[in-house]
Amino acid sequence: MLRRFYEDDSLGVVVEKALRKKLPKLANTLADQRLLLLKREQWQLDELRIWREIDARKTEFVELDKIQIWFAETVFYAREGAVEFNQYENNRPVRSLQFFNGRLKSKSDGGFATIVERI
Repeated sequence: MLRRFYEDDSLGVVVEKALRKKLPKLANTLADQRLLLLKREQWQLDELRIWREIDARKTEFVELDKIQIWFAETVFYAREGAVEFNQYENNRPVRSLQFFNGRLKSKSDGGFATIVERI
């Protein structure tokens, strides 16, 4: 969970510290798929900025090639029961899942959205 307040130039330091701590164990876990899930509950912490910081470290953290990176946006979870999961590749969102009160309402894959259940 990246939830520290930071100066603009320290986000990379926070991301690097989190990767050093979590990535080796995740990458070495026996699994068919590995998922690094980052919870975002503050508007100030933009998902794409965090993803870019992670992507900039791909040569340093070769384990990143073995995992999928997803964000769980919970900004409105406490108030509205809403959580959105987003996956990015090449500086753009590629998949997302939107839940309200524990129920999947919509999803998108490759830019194509599908309504699963109306709110």
